[in-house]
Amino acid sequence: MQGAVLKKKIVSRRDTHKPIRNSRTSGGGRKPTLWDQASRWYDSLVGMSGSDYHQTIVMPGVLKMLELKPGRRVLDLACGQGVFSRFLLGKKIKPEGLDSSEELLRMARSRSVKSIPYHLGNASDAKLLGGQEFDGIACLLAVQNMEKIEPVFQNVARWLKPKGKFVMVITHPCFRIPRQTHWGWDAEKKIEYRRVDRYANEMKIPILTPPFID
Repeated sequence: MQGAVLKKKIVSRRDTHKPIRNSRTSGGGRKPTLWDQASRWYDSLVGMSGSDYHQTIVMPGVLKMLELKPGRRVLDLACGQGVFSRFLLGKKIKPEGLDSSEELLRMARSRSVKSIPYHLGNASDAKLLGGQEFDGIACLLAVQNMEKIEPVFQNVARWLKPKGKFVMVITHPCFRIPRQTHWGWDAEKKIEYRRVDRYANEMKIPILTPPFID
């Protein structure tokens, strides 16, 4: 992995469970999430096909680990603007997306063909998806930022078919832990380094978006 490059390449989805603190609601009465607020920035960064990091490492790697034949169904958990769902469809997999950001889902639908279903909801809500089961579930660069993680994993187990696989991708803490990792410069050795103040500790840290401002 490429130290300084990843500082700009990795896009970690923020906690999609906590609404922003204001009284504004969307048309459906839902309070917007911080990802609604950052949706244009995120969509412009990821685009139609994903960053180089998505295209060369994350999405091909997840598809390989899912070990699915064409025609199988995959739930794209915390799908954002649908980049992985579109990738799966191109590989003849049948994707469905789930996210709690109404704005990102609007962008997902505008960028995707109508055959990809996108669901609005919180991944910790057991009532979602009406008892559907999937051959595989994937969560890309998001699960490390979910506050209610135990019910999310319980739902993953509920939504998976027997012998189905759940693959998640998280950012390595040596590249980014908000407020706990920093870039430094060693003037004597003329090298840039990454300082990690806390490692492998459970923490609850507010995350701002875009991710490089915290």
